Amino acid sequence: MNTKLEFLITSLKAAPMKLSLTSPDNTRVIQVILARVTAISEEVREVIKNTPANKDVLKRLDVGFSKMRNRAKSVQDLIDNDDITDVILKDYVVWQVRCADVITSLISSVDKSSVSDDNEDDMQELQVIASEASDNEESEASNIFNKILSEAEKAIIHYSMYSTKMPRDGSKTNKPFTVNEFPIIPLFSGSGIAAKYFNALGINTKEIGFYIVLEKQLCVGINTHVESGIDIDDIVNALEERQKRKWSVMGTPKKDKNGYLWYWLLPNAILDKLSHEGKHLKISQWGFAFKRD
Repeated sequence: MNTKLEFLITSLKAAPMKLSLTSPDNTRVIQVILARVTAISEEVREVIKNTPANKDVLKRLDVGFSKMRNRAKSVQDLIDNDDITDVILKDYVVWQVRCADVITSLISSVDKSSVSDDNEDDMQELQVIASEASDNEESEASNIFNKILSEAEKAIIHYSMYSTKMPRDGSKTNKPFTVNEFPIIPLFSGSGIAAKYFNALGINTKEIGFYIVLEKQLCVGINTHVESGIDIDDIVNALEERQKRKWSVMGTPKKDKNGYLWYWLLPNAILDKLSHEGKHLKISQWGFAFKRD
């Protein structure tokens, strides 16, 4: 590893330590982190551009760099909106330092002609940290939420009872869909929204590190084994007719191994109130806050 890379990585690892709730320099620190990630990415690419044997390392590093940029920007959004908490900052610092440790080991090998077996553990570790993108979007989302649930298992153990309320093999029933309330974990696209804003609107929450659980969320599972001709629009329309209020589908649907396509719904009134507070709910992914059988 050259001297420039050593300096950049050392700086990247040290910068998050300066973040704190009372610091007036948090924004500057985040900008330093983003600048270091970009500089390291460019330097690594320059170092190994003529070493095809290390393409797999570069691919994994690129995923890690992308995730570090995205998370730093998410923390910056929370700081800008005065939604940052001590728990979120501490979780971010630990995560960022962990990333820096792993990429240090990987980068030290990039000027070699091939990747040794000793680097396999490091590449797997980075894959876990970065939740590496795959060709199968549903599989990627599942891996992300399994990781979240594994790390927060003790904090959300009381949600495990909801797994018994999930429908089993859809091929063994003629029921075209099911509706129930479940705790869910949203992953925000762009600026996140602190738990206090949901609490103010009557939605109970639980914070688990960088993430929050929204309790008792309305979810619709459409049985893909049954050719009923019923789609989510039909169900939402019927719900709106019965309750005399509008609903919105949040994020993208999730398909489970039992053949159900799951949709998460929120009342438009909730979205309107959040918007009035300057909080626009944009969801990149979402998942259930419990492990499914």
